[in-house]
Amino acid sequence: MQVCWHQKKDILAFVSARNQVTVGDYGEGKDPCILINDLQREVKLVQWRPNAGKTLSVACKGGICIWTASYPGNTACLRPGLTSRGTSDVRWTLVDFLRSHDNEQITALSWSPDGRYPFLTSASYESSSFTIWDVAQGVGTPIRRGLGSISLLKWSPTGDYFFAAKFDGTFYLWETNTWTSEPWSSTSGCVTGAAWDPDGRMILVAFSESLTLGSIHFATKPPSLDAHLLPVELPELNSLTNRYLLFVSSLLD
Repeated sequence: MQVCWHQKKDILAFVSARNQVTVGDYGEGKDPCILINDLQREVKLVQWRPNAGKTLSVACKGGICIWTASYPGNTACLRPGLTSRGTSDVRWTLVDFLRSHDNEQITALSWSPDGRYPFLTSASYESSSFTIWDVAQGVGTPIRRGLGSISLLKWSPTGDYFFAAKFDGTFYLWETNTWTSEPWSSTSGCVTGAAWDPDGRMILVAFSESLTLGSIHFATKPPSLDAHLLPVELPELNSLTNRYLLFVSSLLD
């Protein structure tokens, strides 16, 4: 089950069924909302839009659903021409549907850090590119570099850099001024997680076949891609893992 906390409010969104998302607003103490629509099929993940109140993107089969909270006297506006059918809680409105190329299943999402100028990136394991969406215009621009099988996307907090990982263990660091990139590879399996530091000058990367994290530091200011990869040992995690393996071994003896 994929879940996502709102960055500034006590709101949790999670994939609660094959075609639905549940939103719980614990700050208001109201009953959870169930978001359902005929355009929202095969839901994979959800992401809140930064600095934009209550706006939620949902990765689906065929595109991305954009939901916005509605309030009395301030009803959310739908994009002209959007004629969807379905049901949802009256507190939420499906305001847009960003259609993917060739009806692809969207499997990765990442908003640009400044949600006031909304750019959303999406990718599919079925595609050889990722797409940058101008959400205000509803227009997507594919970035084609023969990538393929993208598993993870992450904007840096400053918006200067962008991280894209593939299922085969390779990953790319992009600078967003000219959208050029540098490829990296790993012998420790595929990337399972990545987190930027608040200044956007370093990113920690976790791998599927190693307890050692990778720490990528940029040597100079943006848009330079000059970076260094350093290992980050986690002795506490190694100790816990070893004790767990010993416990399992004792049970099998």
